[in-house]
Amino acid sequence: NVLVAGSNSYHDNRHNFYSIVSINPENGMIGLTFLPPSLRLDLSGRGSDYRKINEIDFSDFDEVSEALERQLKINIPFYVELYAVDVIRIVDLIEGVSIFKLDQVDNPHLRFGLNYFDGRRIAEYMNHSDGNSIFQKYDRVQDILLSIYHRKDKYEKMLNIPFVSELTNGMLS
Repeated sequence: NVLVAGSNSYHDNRHNFYSIVSINPENGMIGLTFLPPSLRLDLSGRGSDYRKINEIDFSDFDEVSEALERQLKINIPFYVELYAVDVIRIVDLIEGVSIFKLDQVDNPHLRFGLNYFDGRRIAEYMNHSDGNSIFQKYDRVQDILLSIYHRKDKYEKMLNIPFVSELTNGMLS
């Protein structure tokens, strides 16, 4: 299990997007659980120190990990930070994503039907949800992931050590 914490820019180890990626190597399945930024975690374990996850400084991740394990019953040993520039880079490395959009999308850059998104357009698509709703942003991330999943044959050829090295270059420190 890995906690993915995302932001548009660096904010002192605080983020506004959270998901848990659960990888099961036995059956090859990957699960994704979105956590709302307003999720309250009991950092003390005694019910005396509740804070929203987006208000917690991740520099002491052990405290966050223990609170998530107590409340969600999921062991999450580490987390990965993704910023908008990382998302742009990842999408560009996989040569873009095509997403089918309905006609009720209120965006002059999108049209009804299949739309091609490069990295910059994906970041724009996620960040410009109506009313800046985090739940609509999660829906848009899910749109992107489902589009990638449905075209997984195209992306499976990229899953090799050179690609992963290029992908993580600069993301891990």
